Amino acid sequence: MIEINKVTIGINANLFSIDKVKLEKGKLYALIGKNGSGKSTFLKTLGELIQPFKGEIQWRMNSRKEQRIAFVTSKFDGIEYLTTYDYIALGRAPYTNIFGKLKSEDHDFIKNICNKLNINSLLDKFTTEISDGERQIASIAKAICQDTELIILDEPIAFLDYENKIKITQILAEIAKQRNCCIIHSSHDIDISLMMVNEILIIDSVNKKLTQHPIENINKDKVLNIAFPNDQFLNI
Repeated sequence: MIEINKVTIGINANLFSIDKVKLEKGKLYALIGKNGSGKSTFLKTLGELIQPFKGEIQWRMNSRKEQRIAFVTSKFDGIEYLTTYDYIALGRAPYTNIFGKLKSEDHDFIKNICNKLNINSLLDKFTTEISDGERQIASIAKAICQDTELIILDEPIAFLDYENKIKITQILAEIAKQRNCCIIHSSHDIDISLMMVNEILIIDSVNKKLTQHPIENINKDKVLNIAFPNDQFLNI
């Protein structure tokens, strides 16, 4: 679906290089790396918001951008007087007519996703009235409702409690498989990633490389050694 060969990621300078990475439909990927290592820059590059610093990424997707890529930023502060339901419904915009009117099947799609994420109690509330974590789940719902080939999420579970982090990650894995789409998210929750995702992408900030690891070939110690080499951790 997406092939990345001999590509350098960065904006004004080289952050890291990628020799070979392949992202496939039906899989959930976790992106692990230190703060400042280039995770957000890589995700923006995948989302075609910026260009690679060097090289080209091969996107093997046929639909127009709004129907093939959904992007969720690390934080949504809400919009005054916009209900959570109307915000999530914006995800269906690429499928509406010139008048932007949602069809009954669009509303059914939205309600199904909201039921799956257990956020029906939020739908009538304004997006400025709900918590950071609730807004983040609403943003994930909006991205899923966009029904794209690729969903990119920048730290989508950062504001959630541990139970909801597991729940949302599990739902993302299910969505990737059931809807045959590719989902990639950046995360600092290594333990949850090792339990839920199909593959892990790790940024080595010392050697400035991104590498791909099937979940059966990786463990927490190896992730830490690659993503945080030479770092000292407290023994608690």
